Amino acid sequence: MTTRFAIVGDFNIHWDVPSDNNVKRFADLLESLNIIQHVHAATHIDGHTIDLILTPSGNHGITSTKTTLLLSHHLWVECLVDMEKPVVPRKTITYRKYKAINKPAFCSDIASSLPNAISSGKQTTTELANHYNVVLTKLIEKHAPLQTCRIADRPLVPWSNQVLGCWLLVVGLLAMGGTA
Repeated sequence: MTTRFAIVGDFNIHWDVPSDNNVKRFADLLESLNIIQHVHAATHIDGHTIDLILTPSGNHGITSTKTTLLLSHHLWVECLVDMEKPVVPRKTITYRKYKAINKPAFCSDIASSLPNAISSGKQTTTELANHYNVVLTKLIEKHAPLQTCRIADRPLVPWSNQVLGCWLLVVGLLAMGGTA
């Protein structure tokens, strides 16, 4: 299996000016690494292409790129990526709905079980503690029985957080013509 990757960002070099020495050196470097650049339209308000999408040549998965919405002094660069949606593994979990317990009924059941322990002749603290554990286990099973369900077993995504969510919301508002 070939690993596919993309390097994207503001390279701050005028890719659209092939005579520029920095562009020549960078293009030579990319060619030597067998990497291609996909953005061919202006990405900056001054008409230059400085935001790039780089991938290995061959089966890179980028099918098209275009520039759209103007954000600050850069245009938004969109690309279509040809890839299959990965199959998300699923796992079965068991849980109890502790927050859904009817607390008055639960407390009443606990209170009614204590006299039974004392009247049954259990006198040592160990016997009473063991009885209490058995009673609580039965009551938990009664009031919050074990339940199972299947969930998606997704890996943690440390890059996804509230800051990213807020940023995407602002970009979405701007794209719809709103203000942030």
